[in-house]
Amino acid sequence: MESRGKFKIKGKKMPGYDTEIEVDLGDQHAEHYEVTDKPIPDPTPYEKGTITWFVAFAVREKSNGAYADIPYTVTLNKLPKGKTKLFALLPTGIMQLKAKAGGSGKIKVELAVGDPPMGFYP
Repeated sequence: MESRGKFKIKGKKMPGYDTEIEVDLGDQHAEHYEVTDKPIPDPTPYEKGTITWFVAFAVREKSNGAYADIPYTVTLNKLPKGKTKLFALLPTGIMQLKAKAGGSGKIKVELAVGDPPMGFYP
């Protein structure tokens, strides 16, 4: 669902956690870019546990479908109890994300990569 540069993407079903995210491209990018969902990767071993990927999406140019590495904000629910780290899976590898409080039980992260599955750990 889109609302002038804001797109909602529903992730996989997880007990006790609403995986829906909102990707806000901003008004300046609304006309030329879009956000679509993608297949969610399998869990990834990490340190002494596993990263569970719960949502995957792509930011693309509307004109040609190419991934677009533009700045945007992702808003999601606070991580479930016991999950302490948030990650994105980038073409260069796994990156831990720094989240800021987003109000009303939400957190926000800033990204600028066109194809980032997101997951939590442990």
